[in-house]
Amino acid sequence: MSTIVFVHAHPDDEASATACSMAMATDRGDRVVVVYATNGDHGQVPEDLAEGETVVQRRRREAAASAAVTGAEVRWLDYADSGMHGWVENDAEGSFHAASTDEAGGRLAAILDEVGPDVVVGYDFHGNYGHPDHVKVHHVTRRAVALHDGSPRYLESTINRDLMRRQRDQAIALGVDVGDWDP
Repeated sequence: MSTIVFVHAHPDDEASATACSMAMATDRGDRVVVVYATNGDHGQVPEDLAEGETVVQRRRREAAASAAVTGAEVRWLDYADSGMHGWVENDAEGSFHAASTDEAGGRLAAILDEVGPDVVVGYDFHGNYGHPDHVKVHHVTRRAVALHDGSPRYLESTINRDLMRRQRDQAIALGVDVGDWDP
């Protein structure tokens, strides 16, 4: 049995990146821990948000529901979501993007020290698509693995950029304004 730690920027990022791998690992008996760097507070506000319920509360409940399906244990680095590239929230106090890599890496390393992973999965150099928090996950995860007392294998989640370029080109051909986005 192995212990595998998956590091994600926001609650729900696992759904589009590693949830199947997480579920497969727990199905075969591995211990899976998912670490969310941020609370996801700048995600889209759901239309059915209950009176008095915050986006953060909803995202944490959704993360717990996802973990119930994948079999993962949930941990939090407890940073604020940094928003999309260029947003003022990128540099806000308490945001993940504004945190020093050493400080955030230290928080993650403490979790790694606690759970003793055999494998740690972060994001590729571009954070898969350039979101500030995703790029930060790349740097922070690499730093945490270096700070960790053990020597886990480090892997990176990535996307098929050739497919993304084709999809972008198809969108442009259909008249969709994709701005300057380039996968």
